[in-house]
Amino acid sequence: MERLTQRMEANATSNDALERVANGQERLIKVLEKMERADEGDAEARMRLRSLDVQLLRLSEEIAAGRQESIVAIRTDITALTNSILRATEEFEAGSDR
Repeated sequence: MERLTQRMEANATSNDALERVANGQERLIKVLEKMERADEGDAEARMRLRSLDVQLLRLSEEIAAGRQESIVAIRTDITALTNSILRATEEFEAGSDR
C-alpha cells in the first residue's frame, strides 16, 4: 500500500510538471499566433509601400519626361520668336534705308 501511495505521489509531481509544461506551450502557441498575424500585416504593409514606391517612381519619370518635352517646346518657340524678331528688324532696317 505504501508503494502505491509513493507512486501516486511521484506521479502527482510528474503530472504537475507536465501540466506546467502544457500551460507554457499553450501560452507560447498564443504568442506565436499573435506574431504570425502581425507578420501578415507587416508583409501587406511592405507590399503596399513597394507599390507606392513604384508608382511614385513612374510619376517622377513621367514628370521628368514631360519637363524635357516642355523645355524642347519652349526652346523651339524662343528660336521661332528670335527668327521673327530678326526678320522684322531686317525688314525695318531695309525699309528705313530707302
